[in-house]
Amino acid sequence: MAIQLSKQEIDNIKKYRYSTSGATYMDGVFDPFWNWCVSVLPPTVSPNKITCAGIIFPVIAFIWLLLHDYTMTAVLPASVLFLSGFGIFWYQTLDAIDGKQARKTDNCSPLGQLLDHNLD
Repeated sequence: MAIQLSKQEIDNIKKYRYSTSGATYMDGVFDPFWNWCVSVLPPTVSPNKITCAGIIFPVIAFIWLLLHDYTMTAVLPASVLFLSGFGIFWYQTLDAIDGKQARKTDNCSPLGQLLDHNLD
């Protein structure tokens, strides 16, 4: 059974624009760092590449954790904890700057938004 949208509903979909805002206190704390990161990126770096690169270290950290203790019951060595913390920092930094890079290079797209939200 197909769902039919009215003309007004279709027009409202066409008018929709996604917008972001600093929603937490930490956004204000990290925003200068994120702006600096974007300022050193060349405009040739695709925001979608940044988004995909953001998932690399959290996955590596998770694999490293599983190699040390797949039951998740043991006391973990400092290397696992350090890599996990770095993975989270790496991910949140790249997640924050991919949108800034997209706006800086005027490279915003529905594909980029879909990719970003699915990796989040």
